[in-house]
Amino acid sequence: MSDNGTPTIQQFLEEAGIGFRPADVSLPAAAVPAPEGWTVLGPEVLPGARQVLAAVDRSRDGWSPNAVLVDNTLVGSVDAAGFMECAVGDARRMPGWSEAIARVEPVEAGTRAVIRGTYEADGRTVCVTTVYLLTEREAGQHLAQLTATIEAAAVDMLDGVDEMVAGLRVED
Repeated sequence: MSDNGTPTIQQFLEEAGIGFRPADVSLPAAAVPAPEGWTVLGPEVLPGARQVLAAVDRSRDGWSPNAVLVDNTLVGSVDAAGFMECAVGDARRMPGWSEAIARVEPVEAGTRAVIRGTYEADGRTVCVTTVYLLTEREAGQHLAQLTATIEAAAVDMLDGVDEMVAGLRVED
């Protein structure tokens, strides 16, 4: 258990005996649209990620606003409500976390958590939006995680982040 009484995602999955089978990156699965001003980067930028985007025109001090999408098929079956509770709890552990959104909702073929807030990272205040999308697929439960990070003061970029969140899809 963590300080806030909720296990971390890692603890939750370990206790449930859940593992990951990486999605086959050669097949379509999870994807997000690239909003205006965001560039899709190659897979070598972050091995294992399904998709990496950056707003390179907004780079400053060697850092760019970025979005990373990872997806996996779960080995075993996870309780969606319990998982999503841990996802929200993990965000709340971030240093100086100030929550703007934390909602869990049913979606077609699964459950989604949308979490947004600000916290301090490497001397900068960032606004992070993370979406966990847990869906049922023929191969088993599929987990997609999108995390978009922008500078907290860059509120003009939230429309693009929201476009990615709304456009997150998992295809068979």
